[in-house]
Amino acid sequence: MKKILLINDHIHFGGGGDAVLHLERRGLEEKGYEVFTISFGLEQKYTENNYVLKFNPNRELEKFNKFIYPSYLKNEFSNVVNSISPDLIHIHLIGKFPLAVYNSKGLNDIPVIQTLHGPNLFCASSWGGLKNSASCELGIGIKCYSRGCTNAVNTILYSQLKARYWNSLKTKINVFHCPSINILNVAKRLGFKNSVYIPLGIDNEFINEPVEVQKLRPTLLFAGAIAEQKGVQYLLPALQQVKEKFPDVLLRIAGRGHLLDKLKNDSKTMRLEENVEFLGFVSHEKIRDFYLSGHIFLMPSIWQEQFGLVGPEAFACKVPCIGTNVGGISEWLHHNENGLLIPPKDIDSLSEAIINLLSNNDKRKQMGENGRKYAIKNHHPQKYIDSIVNLINRTQ
Repeated sequence: MKKILLINDHIHFGGGGDAVLHLERRGLEEKGYEVFTISFGLEQKYTENNYVLKFNPNRELEKFNKFIYPSYLKNEFSNVVNSISPDLIHIHLIGKFPLAVYNSKGLNDIPVIQTLHGPNLFCASSWGGLKNSASCELGIGIKCYSRGCTNAVNTILYSQLKARYWNSLKTKINVFHCPSINILNVAKRLGFKNSVYIPLGIDNEFINEPVEVQKLRPTLLFAGAIAEQKGVQYLLPALQQVKEKFPDVLLRIAGRGHLLDKLKNDSKTMRLEENVEFLGFVSHEKIRDFYLSGHIFLMPSIWQEQFGLVGPEAFACKVPCIGTNVGGISEWLHHNENGLLIPPKDIDSLSEAIINLLSNNDKRKQMGENGRKYAIKNHHPQKYIDSIVNLINRTQ
């Protein structure tokens, strides 16, 4: 039995990357692999092949986790890897302690796959693009400051960070798994020729044919981090315009983040309290029901989304998507086929697209059907697992 070690910032569900990690674990176990995980948390826990490494939760030092790594954590990580003695390591998202992982001896002499869920390894702001939402060639350097993407201190910190892990990426990572053509092109342009494209897979629960749920109001959906890069600040102004045409329209927002309180206050100021429902974090077990509750899924991101798993998940539930034409979104969101693409930061385009689909039931339903066919064909969980297993076999 082969041992596979999955490494991620945390083990709980918090986003699309986490959902893929859990899908991968179940799929590999069904294939007969013995799967282990290493993540980081506030409490040390070693249970059922899950290793949670404890770090000091000092608030003053928390934001510097990327740039420093306590020797005890680096050593503990290496010791755990050595105790597992895996045949292959698959790293997912590592944002808290990249140096403790990439520069550790634990990765030595073991085949390693790195999934690029985002541009964080190649970007000083983690946006993956310029602040005006234009694309960027990526690569960390003085241009990050001169273009206004980040301040001088951050530029220096990230430049030093890059210098400390870049060689490890070149020498210790056997294959970079890219979920989108967009990030694949970036990786190869930056010199990582050992990069392959494998789109992410939706979870097994989305394979079942969705049962239509009666909706008493025209309902819009958003799921994700309540943060600037997700474009949530454009939702309420667009909703105001939609409300003029559809007074009973309802926007259901699932997620948490630092802009949540502002959105709640804005909903009151803009007299949208009856038109917005804040659900907080929706667990993975309930996310399918969330998609089924809406007519349209909204993805107004302004950062360079490398994939955006929520879109294909909504498609699988026959819910068309309105999304911005940034990053890898256009690779699965095909304009006028399974949804509508709009420019980022464009409130008028967002509201017009919503009104367009809410006003045309036949068009919206056909887009929903098209979206499900696309998701099942291209993002079926078994297709993803088979592709990962093939990649593992080629990497060893």
